[in-house]
Amino acid sequence: MLLDAVENHRLISYEDARGDRQLHIALQLTTRASAAGSLDHELYRAQIMTELRHRNGDSHNAIRTSPEQALPTIAFYDFRTGPFSKDGAKLKNDYVWNLNDSAATTWDLDLSHVVR
Repeated sequence: MLLDAVENHRLISYEDARGDRQLHIALQLTTRASAAGSLDHELYRAQIMTELRHRNGDSHNAIRTSPEQALPTIAFYDFRTGPFSKDGAKLKNDYVWNLNDSAATTWDLDLSHVVR
């Protein structure tokens, strides 16, 4: 079940190399789900985005009207990897990040799964 497999999430807005704003949805897996390696990422990425579009009209319209180069991306990350690698250093998690183009490259974001 997805709820048991996800530890945390983060919405990351960043500038790409062209200076365009992009959105990345990052989901951190629990240590157990990371170790098991059995979560069907493709299935759950599709389900998450279907539900987001169904429940949030603004998200649906933003995706529907965005040009191809501005569609959001979504990825799962093993526990404390990628944008979650420095989690635990402070008491409160940051659920929304706004990064410039150089900062986005330092977090090893998996931008290969574009939402359509």
